[in-house]
Amino acid sequence: MPETRVNCNISSKYHARLMRLWASSTGTPFSALGAQLLLRGLEQAIAESVVPVPVLERVNHEFFDDFT
Repeated sequence: MPETRVNCNISSKYHARLMRLWASSTGTPFSALGAQLLLRGLEQAIAESVVPVPVLERVNHEFFDDFT
């Protein structure tokens, strides 16, 4: 699967510092930590039904309908 890059600005100085220290203390690249957090946020949004159903259905159709 092709890699997709996302640029984002962390609007909170507190959160930016927290992420920098977290990344350095665990030896995780800052960008990898950001990607992990984004993935967790997406999974949580799906689990909590925050993602609009038509959007989720369309993506599910694109990725999973070939297997039925």
